[in-house]
Amino acid sequence: MLVVAADAVAAAQLCARLEQLGFSALRWEIEANPHAPPAEARLVLIEARVPIEQLRSWIARVREHEWTALLPVLLHGGSELLVWETGADDVLPAEDEAEWACRVRVWAAVSARLERLLEERIAERTELLERALSGQEHLLEDVRAARAQWEATFNAIADGLVLTTPEGIIEQANDALVRFFGLSRERWLGQSCRLLWERLGRSGPCLHERVVATGQAQEEDVVEAATGRTFRVLITPVRSVRGEVLGLVHIFRDVTVERQLERQARHAERMVLAGQIVSGIAHEAATPLSIIANIAEALLLDVPSESPMASDLRSIVAQARRLTEMLRQLLDFVRQAPPAFRELDVNALIEETLALLRYSFRAARIEVVADLEPELPPIRADRHQLQQVLLNLFTNALHAMPEGGRLCVRTEVRSGAPKQVQITVEDTGVGIPPEYLPRIFDFFFTTRADRGGTGLGLAIARQIVEAHEGTIEVESAPGRGTRFRVRLPLRAEPIRIEDPGSVAERAPCARAEGSDTLSG
Repeated sequence: MLVVAADAVAAAQLCARLEQLGFSALRWEIEANPHAPPAEARLVLIEARVPIEQLRSWIARVREHEWTALLPVLLHGGSELLVWETGADDVLPAEDEAEWACRVRVWAAVSARLERLLEERIAERTELLERALSGQEHLLEDVRAARAQWEATFNAIADGLVLTTPEGIIEQANDALVRFFGLSRERWLGQSCRLLWERLGRSGPCLHERVVATGQAQEEDVVEAATGRTFRVLITPVRSVRGEVLGLVHIFRDVTVERQLERQARHAERMVLAGQIVSGIAHEAATPLSIIANIAEALLLDVPSESPMASDLRSIVAQARRLTEMLRQLLDFVRQAPPAFRELDVNALIEETLALLRYSFRAARIEVVADLEPELPPIRADRHQLQQVLLNLFTNALHAMPEGGRLCVRTEVRSGAPKQVQITVEDTGVGIPPEYLPRIFDFFFTTRADRGGTGLGLAIARQIVEAHEGTIEVESAPGRGTRFRVRLPLRAEPIRIEDPGSVAERAPCARAEGSDTLSG
């Protein structure tokens, strides 16, 4: 890279900054030697803290020289207005280190000339060489090698790169983009860049259109609907020396891992807060609950065992012990207590959990249908933790149907590698607004804050499922109900259910004909 500055100190500072980013940099003393750049370069970086007339003079000399006429000219410091007034290509914000480095890398990677300009220039020079030096094939080989080297560099970049016309027609795509989206290069070339957004599952205006409309680079995170991968998409215009937009560069960077790490960090912070809250609740509630249970047990000694009061006292003892156990389990959970894995019959656990809520379902006028695979294989799971997941999902469905409705619980085996047991819990309740779905498993996020929701149930369910090396996902539409799917690794031998005896009706869950989605 060539660095132009008014004094040696400023030039040395910029050269050192570029070398820290992995680029070689040399000062061009443009005033003393305006017609002889010291070396080949991919960028010209100019210190902008000089009078504007001097800037214009420097940039004019860069544009006039054969070696540098097509190089991008970047200003260090200054403003977008200064770029326009001087004819430079871009400005690097001196204060924002990350943005400074990002823009240098982008301009250096594509060298501001792009495939279209490079192909035209190489084609023109190749034609001239073939006519003028027809007998010197070795010179032509040098040109071909240069093109091959450019293509190799273009394809070696780990980010997906697409070069388009100003109208959005794809002219070139590198190997990384082909790997990202799984279509051959021939399938991309000549197509509209909208094809990229369709592959990502996005509808509406393409980011390309915003770049053309504003004349400014645009970027945003895009989540691929089919795979859940997150791409950071940057689209920037490439201009001629007269400021005309010659094409656009689309850069697709897979930031899935980075975003996952960010979410994990945020989740860890919430877990610390959850641990503090749970520890406080457990400390404050354990003693009163123990006293309540002990007093009730003492009273049981003084009343006839068959009396109504004895039955009530036994219920008090049982519920106090149950609350104490729930507090203990929640405390174990936030302390990251590992699951106690045992072989488990999922169908039997579902039946047992539904039985616990039978009176609540009956009072809420909810029909419960269990469509359970009769020969479902066993899994290795923590019985208490998995029952907590089921209770949370069933209770969530109960609250989603205040006017009554239908709850369907289905089990089945998912083929593939690895095989999994899938538990589907589907209700006909009010549904979840689409803007809430990305946060539905976050700690302390609830859509029922005004009705006593705590935002813990689904978050705990997700953590338990993930601790079992499983997955949980949600599908919902307002007014059409909600469907949760829990997938867990299974073991080898199936468990045959001879006597399903359950409070739930045994029947297939109704599905929309020809579809397995909630959308209309």
